[in-house]
Amino acid sequence: MSVGEAIEVERSGQVGSIAFVADLLTVCAGRFGLDTALEWGCLDGRGLRTAAQDLSRAVAALQHQQRLVLCLIDERKAYVADGSRDAADWAAGRLGVSRRAAADEMEVGRRLEGLPALAAVAAAGELSSEQAKPVVAVADRATDAAWADAAPSMGVGSLRRRAARARRPAAAD
Repeated sequence: MSVGEAIEVERSGQVGSIAFVADLLTVCAGRFGLDTALEWGCLDGRGLRTAAQDLSRAVAALQHQQRLVLCLIDERKAYVADGSRDAADWAAGRLGVSRRAAADEMEVGRRLEGLPALAAVAAAGELSSEQAKPVVAVADRATDAAWADAAPSMGVGSLRRRAARARRPAAAD
């Protein structure tokens, strides 16, 4: 569905998630100087690379917000109204994710509550969900700021390896 079609759906009275998506796509079009059809092919290589990076940051920021909402759904047991047994079950049935992925995202969200520097980086879209998962497994209050500085520029594989090394117990003397 094009942005124009989504806007027409909104005008016809079918307001909701389609309108939200249309608004986001309109922002994207404006950001990259495109019409509402989002003709990405009009961009040169540099424009495409910039678009991919900016969209990645936007997706990461939205995923962080979704993570926070899922934690609240869990805390408030808001899933009960839809007959789900828990928030992960609700997310699997409503969001197109696995129970494991939903549970992992909620665990990341809970851990970020005690890691303000990493939470700020995630909220800004500078830390993807794939980056956040290994980092929150090893970060603590003492290392929060250091991880917040380092993690956004690290690849997922590198973060997983560093997190694995940090979790290993030190050899006995």
